[in-house]
This record gives sequence, structure tokens and C-alpha cells, in this order.
Amino acid sequence: MRFRMSTYEERCRLRRERLQVWHRKFAWTPVRLSHDEHEIRWLQFIYRKGKHVYTGQGDWDYTWIYAETEFDILKVSK
Repeated sequence: MRFRMSTYEERCRLRRERLQVWHRKFAWTPVRLSHDEHEIRWLQFIYRKGKHVYTGQGDWDYTWIYAETEFDILKVSK
């Protein structure tokens, strides 16, 4: 039997690439939409896109942009 195991760096790179494009996510917790900060969605599918940012002291995190529909993605996209 022969197989290839990805390295930690490869797994991190693939995860960053996957999370930095628009993707569907179920909002388990209340989420404030990016195009209208007064709109909150909860317990439904939404779209999100992440930006990988350095938070200091060796920590990395994501800042998220949220949209409700594909049409809202066009409003938020820059």
C-alpha cells in the first residue's frame, strides 16, 4: 500500500485558500451581515469570505465578511 500524507504547511495553505473565497456556512451563532450592519442572521445558511490576518505574538486569525445571498456578494465585493 502506498499513499501520500500532506505536510502541516500544505494543509494550512489549502485551508487558507479554501476560506479566502466565498463559501456557504450555517450560522450557528448570530452573524451581522457586512452590507447592512443592522441585519442579523441566525440558524440559516449564509455566505462568508475570510481574510487571513496576523494578530500579534505569532497568532493568525480570520476577519470575516458575511452575505446572505449571491446577489449580496456583488454588493459587498470590491
